[in-house]
Amino acid sequence: RILSSSYPQVQKAIAMSGSNQEAAGDNLGLPDVADDQAANTAVQRTGIAAEQVMPSRTLTQQLKDLRINTQQPAQSMSTALTDPESPVFSSGRRASVGFWGYFAVCLFVTSASTLLAMMLWSDMGCGISCLQALQRQHEWAALCAGIVLLITVVLYMLDFFTPPHLPGQYCVLYKGDWWLGKLLLAAAGLLLLVACYLSANSYATVPLALTIFLCPIAILLVRHWTMPTDPFLQDANNVGDRNFQERMSMLRMLTGEERNQRDFYSAAMYAFALAGFLCMVAWIPWAVHTESNFKGRMHGSSRQEGELIFVYWAAPVIISCSNFAFAAFSFLRVSLNEAYSATDQVKNKLIVGQASSKMNDELMQHRMAMLSKAFEGDTPAFPRKVQTMMAAQDRMQRYLVQHISHMRQLSAIVKTVGCAFIVILGALYVAFQLTTADGEVAHIVQGFLGAFFITFGVFVYVSFHRLWKCMHVWLRDLPLWASAVNTSRSSWCRGLVVVVACPLAPVLLGLSAVNQLVRRCRGIADVSAAAGRPEEGSAEEGGEADLETAPEEGRASQSRCRGLLTHRVLAMFDSLRDWDWLQVTHWLYIWALVLIIWKLTPPLLNVMLAWMSALVDGQSFIVILITTFLAGMVLFMLPPIPGPPIYLFGGFVISDKCPYGFWWGSIICIVLCFVLKLSACALQQVGIGVRLGNREWVRQTVGVHKPFIRAIESVLRRPGLSFGKIVILCGGPDWPTSVLAGILKLPLSQCLLGTCPIIVNLIPLTLTGAFYLKRENSEVWTRAGNLMFTLTVLTSVVFWAGMGWAIQNEFDTKMELLTAPKEEYLELDWLDYRSEYTSKKCAVAWDQIPRRVRAAYFSGAIGNVLVGQVFFWRFAMLVGQFKVTDNIDTLVFYGKDGLIKPMAVVCLALFAIFYLGQTTYNFWNKGYRRQPAAAAARELDEMEAVWKERRLEVA
Repeated sequence: RILSSSYPQVQKAIAMSGSNQEAAGDNLGLPDVADDQAANTAVQRTGIAAEQVMPSRTLTQQLKDLRINTQQPAQSMSTALTDPESPVFSSGRRASVGFWGYFAVCLFVTSASTLLAMMLWSDMGCGISCLQALQRQHEWAALCAGIVLLITVVLYMLDFFTPPHLPGQYCVLYKGDWWLGKLLLAAAGLLLLVACYLSANSYATVPLALTIFLCPIAILLVRHWTMPTDPFLQDANNVGDRNFQERMSMLRMLTGEERNQRDFYSAAMYAFALAGFLCMVAWIPWAVHTESNFKGRMHGSSRQEGELIFVYWAAPVIISCSNFAFAAFSFLRVSLNEAYSATDQVKNKLIVGQASSKMNDELMQHRMAMLSKAFEGDTPAFPRKVQTMMAAQDRMQRYLVQHISHMRQLSAIVKTVGCAFIVILGALYVAFQLTTADGEVAHIVQGFLGAFFITFGVFVYVSFHRLWKCMHVWLRDLPLWASAVNTSRSSWCRGLVVVVACPLAPVLLGLSAVNQLVRRCRGIADVSAAAGRPEEGSAEEGGEADLETAPEEGRASQSRCRGLLTHRVLAMFDSLRDWDWLQVTHWLYIWALVLIIWKLTPPLLNVMLAWMSALVDGQSFIVILITTFLAGMVLFMLPPIPGPPIYLFGGFVISDKCPYGFWWGSIICIVLCFVLKLSACALQQVGIGVRLGNREWVRQTVGVHKPFIRAIESVLRRPGLSFGKIVILCGGPDWPTSVLAGILKLPLSQCLLGTCPIIVNLIPLTLTGAFYLKRENSEVWTRAGNLMFTLTVLTSVVFWAGMGWAIQNEFDTKMELLTAPKEEYLELDWLDYRSEYTSKKCAVAWDQIPRRVRAAYFSGAIGNVLVGQVFFWRFAMLVGQFKVTDNIDTLVFYGKDGLIKPMAVVCLALFAIFYLGQTTYNFWNKGYRRQPAAAAARELDEMEAVWKERRLEVA
C-alpha cells in the first residue's frame, strides 16, 4: 500500500538513490534475491543509501558482496539489469592511451623540453655560446616581426579568422581550405617565435623563458591529439529522445572521459614533478664541482655581466622550479577531479532526468519489484520502511543541491588557489627585488611572473572549461555584475570609452575599408553582409522573397554594407546611433578636462612639495614636523590630491632631517603620517561630509538611497573590526570615502577604528620615500626602495579586491533589504522621480538643436578630446620633469627647457577655445528648456502629495 499510494514520488526517489554510482548502477535496483536473508540485507543497504551518501561502489562489487553470480549475456534490458558484468553498467571506456601511456608521452615531452633548455641556455651545456650566436643575428628580429605583422594583416583582410561568408567555420581562407590558411598561420607563429629568440640582444633571458614555457604548450597539444571524441555528446541536450541502450552508451562515454581526464592530468603531474626532480639532481653535483670557477667568473665582472652569468649558471634551478609549478597546476586538477566530475550536467540529466526518462522508466520497474519483494520479507520493520521512503524522497533535492554546492565549492577553490599562486609568485618577485634592481634577474622574475599568471589562466580555462562556462553564466545573476553592466551603459562611461578609443578609430576605419575592398574584389561583399544580418523568416524561404518583405531598415543596412566599410563596423556604428549623444558629448568635455588635470597634477604637486621642503630647510625638527602635518592636512582637504604623495613627502623630509638618525626619523615619520591620516579622515568626515549630508540634493547626487551605496553603508555600520569595513575604509579613495562616511552619518569612532589597518600600506609607502634619499649611497637602498614600493602595490591590490568581494557578499546576503524602498528615503526617491520627469518633459533630440549650435558643441568636444590625447601621449613635449628631491631654486617654470613649455600653453589655449562649444550649447539649452521646465514643475507640484502617499504604502 505504501508503494502504490506514492508510486510517482517513490519512482523518482529511487531513481535518485544511485546517483553516486559511476554508471547509474545502485543498490536499490538489485536482481532477484534467493533468500530472505539477502532480502533483509538489501533493505538495510537501501536504508543506508537513502539516509547518507555512501562511497561510490559499482554494481559488480555490490552483487559480489551479496554472493550473487549471474553471467548471462546482456542481450536485452532484463538480462542487462541482471548481469553484473554487463557493458551497460560498465564504469566507462578504458582510455585509448591509459595512465601509463599518457605518463610515457608526457615524460618524454617534459624531459625533452627540460634537457633542451639545460643544454641550450645554461652553463651545463652551451648557454653563453648559444646566447652570443643569437645576439649576433639580432638585426633579423625586426624583419621577422614585420613579416609576422604582414601575415596577420593579410589573413585578417582575407577574413581568415572568422569568415562571414562561411558561417560556422573558423580559420579558413575559402571553402574546402584545410591547409593553406593554417600553413600561413603556423608560419607566422614560427616567425614570431624566431623573433622572440632573436630579441636576446635586448632581453638575454627571453630564450630560456620561451623554451621552458614551450613545455606546457606541448603538453596541451598532446592532450588535444590524444583526447577521444564522443559522437553522442554533440547531441547531448536531446537525451530524452534516446533509447535505453543509447543513453547508457552516452553515460559510458562520459564516465570514460572522466577517467581519461584523470589519467592524463595525473600522468602530467608525475611527469612534470619527475622532470623537475631529475633536473635538480643533475644540477646540484655539477654546481658543487664548478663553484670555484663560477666565483672566479663573477669576480671582476660588471653588475650586468655578473647577473647574466648568475642566471645562466642557475638556469637548471629555474627550469626545475618551473616544472614543479606546472606539476602543482596539474595536481590542482587531479585533486578536484571528483568534485568537477559531479558538475557534469549532461551526466546528471542522464542519471536523474526529470519526469522519469526512458532509461529510468525501465529501471524503475525492476527496482520497484525488488524493493517491494524486500519489504515483504521484513514486515515487522514498518517504521524502517517509512523512514527509508521519506529519506529516499529527498534524494532528488539533495542531489541538485549537491550539484550547485560542487560548482560553488570548485569556483571558490580555483579562485583561492589562483590567489595563492599569485601571492607565491609575488613573494618570489619581492624576494628578488632585495638582490637586484633592474638587471637580468629582475627581468626574468618579472617575465616569469607574467608568464605563470597567463599559464594559470589558460590552465583553468582548458582543464575546467565547464566551470569557466558556468561562472560566465553566474555573472549575469550577480547584483554587482548587473550594476557594472548598467554602469557600462551610462553616458559617462560611454564618454570615457570614446575618449580612450579615439586614437584607435582611424586604424579601425582604415582596416575596415581595406577589408571591404578586398571582399568586393573577391565577390563576397554581399554574401558577407547577408551573413552578418539576423535571419528574417525561415531559412528555406530565402532569396528574393526575403528581400521583398525585409523592412526598410534592413535594406538600408544592406546597401550600406556594399559601401566602404564592413558590415561589422557598420553594425557597430548602428549601435552607436542608439546612444544619447547629447549627454555623451557633455561627458567628453568633462573627461578631456579630467585627463589634462590628471597629467598636470603630479609635476605641479612635486613643485609645491619641493617648495615646502626648501621652506623648512634649516628649521628645527619640531617645526619641520608641525609644518609637514599642517601641509598634509591642507592637501588632504583637496579632492584630487591622494594620500601617497603626502606620505612620500614625509619620508623625503622627516627621515633625512631627524637629529636622532635615519631609522628613528623613519619611525617618527610613520607615526606622524598615521596620525595625519586619521586626523584628515576625521576632519573630512565631520567638517565636510556631515555638513554636506544635511543637503538633500547632495544625498541624491551621491545616491545614498541606491543599492550600491546602501550595501557600503551596511558594511560600514557594523560595530568593531570586520574584513569588509577594513578594505573599504583603507582601500577606497581618501577624500571620497571619508566624506561619504560623513554624508551617511556613520559613527566617527567606528570609522577611525576601521581605518587603523591602513598602517600596513602606509609603512612601505613612507619607507619608499625614505629609502629614495639613500639611493646614492648604495645599490641596496635602491633595491629596498623598489621592494617597499612593490609591497605598497600588493597591499593596495588586496584592499581593492577585498572591496569588491565584501560589497558582492553584502548583495548576496541582503539583496531584498538593499533594494526595498524605505520611508527615510522618501524625499530622495521623490527628487529622483522629479528629475526624471523633468528630463522627459524637457528632452532635446539631436536634430532639434540648430545646426550651428550642434556643430560648435560636437566639434568642440572632439577638439578637447584631441587636446587631452596630446597631453596623454606627448606629455614630455609639453611639460618638463621636476622631482620632489630637486632644488626649488633651479626650477624654470616657463620656457623651452622649463616645466611648462610653449607647446603646453598653445594646447591649453586651444582647449579654452574648444570649450566655447559647451558654453554655446548651455546658453541655447537654457532658453529652450525654460517653458517645458516650468510646466513640468507645476505638474509635479500637483502630483507630489499623491505620489508620496503611494510611495509610503509601498515602503
